[in-house]
Amino acid sequence: MKNIKLIKVRIAEKRHKKKLRRRRKKSGFKHVFNRTSERNYEDAARIKHDLLSDNLRYISDNPKTKLLKHALFFRSGLSKLKVIKVPKIFSLVDNSEESYKFIEEVINCIYHNRVRKLRLDYSQCEVIHLGAQVYLDVLLKEIFVYAKTLASRFKNHSLLENVRSINVENENVDKLLYSIGSFAIHTNEGKDFDDIIPYQLCEFRKKKSSDPLFNIETKERHVTDMVQYVMDSVNRVGKQLSPDSIESLSIIIGEVLINAEEHSTNNHRFSIGYFQEHNGNKKHYGIFNLTILNFGHTIYDSFKNENCPRKDIVSKMNELSKYYTSNKLFSSSIKEETLWTLYALQEEITSVSPEKNIKRGNGSIKFIENFFNLKGSGKKSDKISRLAVLSGNASIVFDGKYGIGEKIKINEKTGEEEKFQVMTFNDSGNISDKPDKNYVKFVKNHFPGTIISAQILISKDDIV
Repeated sequence: MKNIKLIKVRIAEKRHKKKLRRRRKKSGFKHVFNRTSERNYEDAARIKHDLLSDNLRYISDNPKTKLLKHALFFRSGLSKLKVIKVPKIFSLVDNSEESYKFIEEVINCIYHNRVRKLRLDYSQCEVIHLGAQVYLDVLLKEIFVYAKTLASRFKNHSLLENVRSINVENENVDKLLYSIGSFAIHTNEGKDFDDIIPYQLCEFRKKKSSDPLFNIETKERHVTDMVQYVMDSVNRVGKQLSPDSIESLSIIIGEVLINAEEHSTNNHRFSIGYFQEHNGNKKHYGIFNLTILNFGHTIYDSFKNENCPRKDIVSKMNELSKYYTSNKLFSSSIKEETLWTLYALQEEITSVSPEKNIKRGNGSIKFIENFFNLKGSGKKSDKISRLAVLSGNASIVFDGKYGIGEKIKINEKTGEEEKFQVMTFNDSGNISDKPDKNYVKFVKNHFPGTIISAQILISKDDIV
């Protein structure tokens, strides 16, 4: 009797093993996802890594980020439903620790494919800054493509069914998400609001095309669309841009967009905008938002690279670093990366080769100046208006407290005096003096590229 039972057990085991082999063969996964050994987890991670987009692969390979790391594959447990709460203040500047952690948890959860249904709970969220939301949405946009590719190639492995945003209770959060945020980008649930002027997510990847006009025409169209968005926004509160302001803004936006392409790993940039009108308590004003970002070399990386063509500028940066080191000015709040990033924002500082005969290096400081000019005669500081630059571990925030100053230098070729603009974030106006750590600082969380976010309060006053 025992022998008969043993035979039946062995027959059942053989059938089960044969069934597993058929499943593995059908899935095309070479059974790497069906075993629990560390070696096969590593094989799985390698396959998953190869399916990532260029941007996600760059982020995954960046040792300074916590996104898409293979080691996390071992720690994730299977789950039918996972709910992740959005921070009360979702901002890469004002609440960076919680916001980065939230983004990492969402993206890693999808990447490691350990959940069937993912819910992003906005019940506690009261404030969203556009920079944080677009960072999340761009990552989601690319990780969804990856998840679909994974599911199509390895049918028996797909676990993720859907991702939903739930409990959106704050009115302003709701309007942002439905006008230009997650609902507008990832679903067909976008809405129009009377008090909102949206500038929908604009994505551009430079093509190595035989037709050189394609990239030029596309860039010009994007500049025109962005300038029109700015004009529509200020017009909503009864202001107008002068012809000179429109021309200046077009030039500066064009340069900033080109910078975003050039410093990306694959000439890929994103931009998005959001204007909300407020009319109540005898006050009529609007809050203008615009964000431009790319993934790739940070500002510091570009100048630190041994192949940087601007050896003259790098030499000055190294001299500044030596000065800070000898005077013990470096600290936990300001390091060489912070210092070089600040220096790079000054007028006529660029990593572009001088052999290209292109006048560059005005973009960042002019961009800040032009957008703060949208405030018109009320250019003094308020609690809303500011422009933030995040690049790697450097965080620089301009809110008007420290203005843009002018310096005089002697042109080496002509011997004539020339004016140039500087932002030093200190009272002396000297770039070699330590900047205010509340505005220029080294931060713990690393942004894998560069993101520029403007948030400007605009009210009716003089023509800009």
